[in-house]
Amino acid sequence: MLTLEWDTLTLLLYLAIIISCYFISFFAISSKFSIKNNQINYIPIVIVFLILFIFSSIRNIGTDYPAYEEIFNASNNSSESSVYGIEPGFLLLNKFVRFFTSDSRFFFMLMSFTTILLVFLSLLRYKNIINFPFAIFVYSTLYYFQSYSLLRVYLASAILLFSFDFLIRKKYFIFSLFFLISSTIHYSTLLLLLPIFGLFLYQIRKYLFYIYIFFLFFFIYKFLDYLIIFNLTDRYTGYLENIDKNSSIGLGQILLNLPILYMLNIARRDQIINNWFIDVIIVFTWFCFLFGTLGYWIPTLSRVNYLITFPFILFIPIFLKLTKNKYKSKLIYSFSFVYFSTRLYIYFSALAFADGINVYYTIFNNK
Repeated sequence: MLTLEWDTLTLLLYLAIIISCYFISFFAISSKFSIKNNQINYIPIVIVFLILFIFSSIRNIGTDYPAYEEIFNASNNSSESSVYGIEPGFLLLNKFVRFFTSDSRFFFMLMSFTTILLVFLSLLRYKNIINFPFAIFVYSTLYYFQSYSLLRVYLASAILLFSFDFLIRKKYFIFSLFFLISSTIHYSTLLLLLPIFGLFLYQIRKYLFYIYIFFLFFFIYKFLDYLIIFNLTDRYTGYLENIDKNSSIGLGQILLNLPILYMLNIARRDQIINNWFIDVIIVFTWFCFLFGTLGYWIPTLSRVNYLITFPFILFIPIFLKLTKNKYKSKLIYSFSFVYFSTRLYIYFSALAFADGINVYYTIFNNK
C-alpha cells in the first residue's frame, strides 16, 4: 500500500548509503591507501559494491516489485497473462533463474548484482580519468534508489552505460549488439534510435540537429492522440492512453538540463574532453529536455529519460578529474554537488512515493 510520508529510518538509511559509499570511495583513489603509487585500490570499491548490492538485493519494496514476482512465478508458463507482452530478454532471464530455483528472491538478487556490476565495470574503464567518488555519488543520487522499483529500465540503462564506451570509440557494431540486448530487456530502449539519428545529423550540420529536435517536438505534440498506433504490445497500452494535453509546462526541464549544457560548453571551450564525447553528451542532453518536456503530457516519457541520462554518470566525474585549474575544479565540484543533490531531493520529494520506496522493507520482513 502506497503512503505519501517518509519513514524516518528509511530516509536515514538511504542518506547513510549515499554518504558512506561516497567517503569509502575516496580510499580507492587515495595515495595513502594505494597498493602501488597512482593505482586504484580495489578493496574500497568492493566494499562500496557490496553495500549497494546488499541493500538492493534484500529489498522487498517498490511499486513494481509484486508484478516482477508474478512474472517470475509464471515465467515457465507462456499462457499466463502476467508474462504476456514481456520483453523476450527479460523473460529469458526469468526462465534461467526459474530453472534453478522457484524462489523469486534469488532473481532479484541476480538483477541487482548484474545492474550494479555493469555500472561499476563502466566506471572502472575510465579509472585513470574519472573522479571515482563523485561518480558513485552521481550514480547513487540519479539511478540507484530508482532501480529499487523500475528494475527493467535500470537494467537496460546499465547495459547501455556499459556499451557507451564502444559508441565513444566508434565501435558501432559492438554498440549495436548491446543496444539490441538492452531493447530485449525494455522496449523503450528503441527510443534511443531518435538521439542516435540526431547525433548523425549533429555531425553533418548542427543546425540540422536543432531542426530535427523542433520537428520531433512539434510532430509528437501534434499527434499525441494517435501515439497509440506505435504501441509494440498491449501491455503498454495504458501508458500511451494516459495522455493529458491540458498539463502545463514548468521550468523544471530547463533547470535540470541547462546546467549540463553549460558544463559541456566549458569542457569544449577549455578542450578538456574530446569533441566527439562532448557531441554525444550534448545530443543526449537535448533529448533529455525533449522527452522531459513531452513528459508533462505523456507521463511515461519522463521516466524513459533515465535511458538517456546514463552518460551523466561518466561526463561530470571525468570533467572534474581532467580540470587542472584547482579553483575551477572546486567551483564545478560544488556546483555539481548541489545539482545532483537537488535532483535527489526532487526524486525523494515526489517520485519516490509513486515508486513505493519511501518505507524500506527487506525480504526478511512482513509488510
